[in-house]
Amino acid sequence: MKDLRLDLLQRLKQMAINHAGGSHPWENMSDKELLQSAGLYGMDRGIGESGYNLAAVMLLGKDNVILDVYPAYRTDAILRKVNLLARTKLK
Repeated sequence: MKDLRLDLLQRLKQMAINHAGGSHPWENMSDKELLQSAGLYGMDRGIGESGYNLAAVMLLGKDNVILDVYPAYRTDAILRKVNLLARTKLK
């Protein structure tokens, strides 16, 4: 959990509460319960260990952790600024 930005969880809870019209199950959950409920923490059936998945890292990971787990992330974002496929469809 030290690799995640847990300060964002309160904002996520509030967004879920607002979207649900004032009440949401996440409101009274602990951080770990919320992450499990959202499918961000679970069992890797291949190796039989529990932990946070890639989605958890991409959503809540600190910048250095995201780059450690997915080093192409920064490059990928640069490459995708211009969508060449969309340009060819317009012609």
